[in-house]
Amino acid sequence: MKSPKATSARRPCRTSPALARTPKEAAMHLVRLEFDVSRLEKALEAARNRMARCAQDLERRKREREILLALLGR
Repeated sequence: MKSPKATSARRPCRTSPALARTPKEAAMHLVRLEFDVSRLEKALEAARNRMARCAQDLERRKREREILLALLGR
């Protein structure tokens, strides 16, 4: 048995940013985007800081290794 046809027009999926139909929807989407941009910028900066600290730690440990190898005569 077939289901009855929908009486209202189908609305497209709400995941696309191009679907803001009103200024209010556009403003809400813009606010979400601004929060996402801010969050991603902070995460990227934190990742850069972690990378710099890891690079410094790696260099320190390499120097320490070289000193220890020299002490052992290798």
